[in-house]
Amino acid sequence: MFGPSGGYFDSERQEKQQDWGIVPRVCLEVFEAIEFRKKHLNIDIEASVTASYIEVYGSEVIDLLKNGAQCGQSRVAAQ
Repeated sequence: MFGPSGGYFDSERQEKQQDWGIVPRVCLEVFEAIEFRKKHLNIDIEASVTASYIEVYGSEVIDLLKNGAQCGQSRVAAQ
């Protein structure tokens, strides 16, 4: 991962992030990749990021970020 300066994180920050789960690490990586490209590659981009965090339990698929609202189709396809 790259830090705000474009270099690798310092060791203290890396040690703290070792305890993070996959979701926070991926989110950080996505946003830092966007910033890196804007600042260091002189790419004029506008980014829009959306996310769903779903749980599949039996035949139900729910979005955990939307208070358990059903996500897409209400049943997982068996085929």
